[in-house]
Formats: sequence, structure tokens, C-alpha cells
Amino acid sequence: MATIRDVAKAAGVSVATVSRVLNGDDVVTSVTREKVEQAVQKLDYRPNLLGKGLRQSQTKKILVLLPTISNTFYTRIVRSMEQEAQKSGYSIVIGVTHSNREKELEYLQMLDTRLVDGAIFLSSEQRKEELSRIAQKHPIVQCSEYIPDAGCDTVTIDNEQAAYGAVLKLIELGHRRIAFAGSEKPYTSAVLREQGYRRALKESSIAVEEQLIIKGDYSFSSGSEMFERLMQIQDPPTAIFTIADSIAVGMLRASYTNEKFQKHPVAISGFDDTSLAQIYVPALSTVAQPRREIGTLAMQMMCSRIADRQLPVRFVALKHHYIKRESTFPPK
Repeated sequence: MATIRDVAKAAGVSVATVSRVLNGDDVVTSVTREKVEQAVQKLDYRPNLLGKGLRQSQTKKILVLLPTISNTFYTRIVRSMEQEAQKSGYSIVIGVTHSNREKELEYLQMLDTRLVDGAIFLSSEQRKEELSRIAQKHPIVQCSEYIPDAGCDTVTIDNEQAAYGAVLKLIELGHRRIAFAGSEKPYTSAVLREQGYRRALKESSIAVEEQLIIKGDYSFSSGSEMFERLMQIQDPPTAIFTIADSIAVGMLRASYTNEKFQKHPVAISGFDDTSLAQIYVPALSTVAQPRREIGTLAMQMMCSRIADRQLPVRFVALKHHYIKRESTFPPK
């Protein structure tokens, strides 16, 4: 990263002159100001908002970027991150991006201005090349959701295998018309879970029907809307595999407020094992992610990456397991 001395050298002026330009001092001539500004732009220099003294040390703060705070899936992950960070003398700074790329970039400026020592993404809106470039300059860890081959440490689960196993559970119950409720956005986890769904059907000699594959967002309302769309098919599914508990609960709500499906209920399986899965009635069958372990390992990766930037890039897929509850049953 360029320093103020690099800018001064490139512009052919003193460090004090660069400082004056950056501070908007009127005593600098327009010619000199233009030289300095050109050097700043060419070197992509970013002034340290915390002052020169902090440039030699760590802030002991880690930026944790979330797409939303409404999804309870993130709660346990972030809590375990915070607990692990405290063991190494760090604290966390939470940034909510609302899945907005520009908002995410605003938070990432905290890295360039040395307000934080590194960033952990629970989901990123950056392209692979952009994230790779950021990881070359700063300690970066991807947690749970990730962009493949982005050149940064990652901790997640095997999403394809998890979905494959969950759909096999529905097939073992006797279901042959199984729908898939996924995401319109091509998140890596969503893509892999659809691949697992397709593989489970194919290996069980069940034809994949594209009309049974439906996509929306991760909200309860989207789950309800997707359920209604599936039930309008002439021969509706007897079971639905969803990529998130939030979608599944929205579907359960829709199914239990529809008189037709109160008499002929549809088996619904979720993903994540959030608190909703356990407290909703009927309790939700789902894939359980080891969220506490995911958060802990992500923070351990971050601390070790800060300590040694030359470590090889690491990818860890932790074990998941399937929990059978009341929302899945044989075809009725």
C-alpha cells in the first residue's frame, strides 16, 4: 500500500507539502496541488484516518459483513466470532450491507484507512476478481457463503452433499414428486444445493421436472408465494426441499392456512437449523450447519492470517447433519 512518502516522491515535493494538499491548505500553488493529486490517484493512496502513529500498529478490530440482521442463521455465527476474537484481544465491528455492492464497498474502505485489521464476509456482492484483489492487500475470510477461487480463506460446509442427503431422506420416505425451492440470485450455496437436489433425483432414477424447480428470495413471504405457485401445478409435489429454513417456514405457514393442504399436507424440508426450525409447529426437518464451529474457525483463520500474511490459502468444509422432525412424512 502506498504511503505519504511515496506520494511525495512521485510528485517531487516534500511530505509536508503532500499533507498540506490533503488538508486543503491554500498556501500550496495550483501547479503543485495538481502534481500531488495526480500522484495520489496514480498510487491509489488512501490517507490513514487514525493518524500516523496507528499506521505502525494494529487496531485490534475485525470487520464482519452481513447481508442482513433479520436472518437468525447469522446470530450464532457472529456470537461465536465475537467470543473467539476476545480470546486474542480483538473486537468485532458489524456492517450490514443489505446485499448492496456499493454499501459493501463503503465498509471495505475501513480496510484501506486502517480502521480495522481484516474483514470476514458472511456473503459478498463482489466479483471473484475484485475479492481476490482485496485479499491480496488485506486479511480476508469468507464464512459460510463464499465465492469460489477468490484467493482468500474460506470456512463453509459441503452444500452439494448436504442437499443431496436431505433429498434422499425425502425419497426414502416414499416421495417421488419432490420440488426444489431456491434463490433467484446465483449464490454459491444455492447453486450447489440445487446440484445436490438434481443428483439425488438422478441417482434414484427420478426424472427432474423443471416445473418443480422454483426460485425466489429468502423471506417468509417468498416461501409462501413459492408454495402457492407449486400448488397450482396440475400434479403438485408431495414434498418440497428448500434451501433455507426461512423459506420452509413460509411454505409451512401457507400450507397450514390452506384448507386443501390441511387435509393433504405436503412434506417440507429446510436448511440451516435456525431457532425457527425448532420452535415452529410443526417442527421443521432441516440440514443443521455447525454455526458455532463455523464462526469460531473463521475468526481463528482471521487472527492467524493477520499474524502471517504468507500462509497458504485455506478452504475448510465442516461436517453437517440432517435432523428429522415433524414437517417431513410419507406421502399422504
